[in-house]
Amino acid sequence: MNAHIQKLIEECTERHYVDMCDNFDVVFNKEKFAELIVTECARIAEEADDTMTNQGVASARAFKEYFGIK
Repeated sequence: MNAHIQKLIEECTERHYVDMCDNFDVVFNKEKFAELIVTECARIAEEADDTMTNQGVASARAFKEYFGIK
């Protein structure tokens, strides 16, 4: 699996301890994962931006607006 995706998965995985015997529930936050994916796509578009046309910035804004991410 891609290291970047694995890092995002780790950021969205939470462990909640249930009791004193080190039992825990693992919760994966799907909404946070989707938001991080879109944010990363927007960041990549901004970094790849051609400063003469600003297409990368426009693409990043369009991604974020479409998915409702600020």
